[in-house]
Amino acid sequence: MSSIRSILLSTFLFSVLFVAGVTAEGPAEGPNQSIDLVRMEIEEERIGVDISFNGTSTGQLHCRATLVYDLGLLIEYVDLHIEPDFPDEHVSVVLEEYDIRLTPDSPVYEFMANITVLPRTSASLNPSVVMDGTARTNRGTEGEVMEDSAEIDVLPYYSATIYFKDPTGSLDTGSSGTFELTVQNTGNSGEHFILSVVNSGSLVEKGIEVQMIESRVYVEENGEKQVDVKISADSRTDRGSYVIMIAVWSERNGHPVEEDNEASLTMNVDKAYIDIVERFIKDPIYLWIGLGIFIMVVFLAVWGSMKLREHILWKRTLDNIKKANTPDDPYGSEGPIEGEAR
Repeated sequence: MSSIRSILLSTFLFSVLFVAGVTAEGPAEGPNQSIDLVRMEIEEERIGVDISFNGTSTGQLHCRATLVYDLGLLIEYVDLHIEPDFPDEHVSVVLEEYDIRLTPDSPVYEFMANITVLPRTSASLNPSVVMDGTARTNRGTEGEVMEDSAEIDVLPYYSATIYFKDPTGSLDTGSSGTFELTVQNTGNSGEHFILSVVNSGSLVEKGIEVQMIESRVYVEENGEKQVDVKISADSRTDRGSYVIMIAVWSERNGHPVEEDNEASLTMNVDKAYIDIVERFIKDPIYLWIGLGIFIMVVFLAVWGSMKLREHILWKRTLDNIKKANTPDDPYGSEGPIEGEAR
């Protein structure tokens, strides 16, 4: 009785596969008929991949290919070519083996799919990896493969680079200036970044005050933002060069560590009048201009004093002449003019 059932089952399967083969070879009346030969299964529905350290990182999907039916005596094996489908601009998928053979004695094949997330992939993406394939029996008949898929979560990481557009600056004592700091988001997700002056204490002791217009800034993924840094040097600041160190870190990462990024600005502080004198000494053109101005001032001073002395002498001479021509008797020795009343 059991032998009769086996013969009937084998005949049925042969008929189904024969119909599928005819359908694959050419058009036939009515709907296509086929048989599911293999079922692809992925154990994980979602996996997360962290790419924060080296720009790329690998995760693994646990996969399984299983014969759907026991094909009995007519079909000795099924060759399966696995074809993973994935968005190659964000993810790379490599299998341990692409071509396998399944038999009634070995109906299951387990394998790993190595998932590599490519650099600069956004954390907002959830690329899907699909496991599909092509199955063919030893008789050349193709059958359907039941596919499965899994989502890849690209985990966010937060990183920033900061730098001054001009790494040097200059100030006179008692003055202040504003310098531009650029915050560039090098992570794969938008984030708030914290800015802080690393050596603020020692700078304040020397009369240097550093203020950031914004100490907490939000920068979009792949974006950048400019932050104004105001630096002041009070009147007690000595002449010299001072290094201002600015640190940045992610708000989600917490307190900064050694790996966090820093930017430096070398500030040259001088006294205004000393700076002018040094310019005259160091640059010949300033020296000649200064010498010319000095000679002109001396010339004008000498010329003015000579003119003043000349004017004073002339005025004295004029006064002496007036005194010499004026008698003690206003009417003279002859008396008043006739007809004039005394």
